[in-house]
Amino acid sequence: MSGEPRPDREPQTRPKRPSPAVVVRIIGALLCLSAGLKIFELFDYPRGGIGESLLLAASSVELLVGAALILRIWPGVFVPATTLLFIALATMLMQGAARGIWRCGCLGPVPMPTWAMMIIDAAAAAALIWALLRSGRWRAQPVPTVAGAGLGAAFIGLVMGSILYPRPVAITRYLSSQAIADARTFTFLLDQFRGRPFYLNDFIRIDADLTRGKWKVILTRPRCPRCDRRLRSAGCRPEGDERVAIIQVGGKPDWTPPVECDAVLGHLSGDKTWVFEAPLIFRLADGIVTEAH
Repeated sequence: MSGEPRPDREPQTRPKRPSPAVVVRIIGALLCLSAGLKIFELFDYPRGGIGESLLLAASSVELLVGAALILRIWPGVFVPATTLLFIALATMLMQGAARGIWRCGCLGPVPMPTWAMMIIDAAAAAALIWALLRSGRWRAQPVPTVAGAGLGAAFIGLVMGSILYPRPVAITRYLSSQAIADARTFTFLLDQFRGRPFYLNDFIRIDADLTRGKWKVILTRPRCPRCDRRLRSAGCRPEGDERVAIIQVGGKPDWTPPVECDAVLGHLSGDKTWVFEAPLIFRLADGIVTEAH
């Protein structure tokens, strides 16, 4: 009947969107996590020289910025600055991915592919831009100013990418002793070695002939707990009739392997920068690389 009261309609509730402050705090927490992983990596795998200084500086900046975002300290300064930082990081990693660098080391011991970290950094930059627009901080800024700041950050990222991710010396079929000799910085791409002569022979000082018989060649770095653990476990254990050679990259020439490690000790030439994740293991058969990992 028309006089009967109609039941009230249930109000439709929209799903709540995360507020800009929550998004900013989540990104700050991720920065602090990244800084903690880098610091752990620094103690587990000391690099020495400028590499260690850059890692320490990066972890310190991430920890400072992450804490500022979580605690909402000067959000008008730190949120835009973090946005530009992520733009620079994304373009830097884009260059590394384009040059075939598989792992960026952005999360310390976590093996994160460079292209995946590039997507994460770009997504973080987009989320921060959304938070800035929602909060109204960038709405009053002229578009040319905002665009210029973003392009400037991207340019800085490209410059840093050129420094941190040098162009590989050659593709697989052109790798040779001469190509390694001509390079001031040599980045190890393992596909360049498998099934080919062990071109590092010309740059190794060792009292043994690695071109005869079967060898397990282990490249290590000084003050590397990860390397020491590998050498004390199965790293120095030969398989079958192979022999083991430990090649030290950098460090003091009087370094000796662990007592339980029955291996021949050698050193890689120090006149160039060798870029690789230690320990690196090659297996040779009469001077030809059969395995590399």
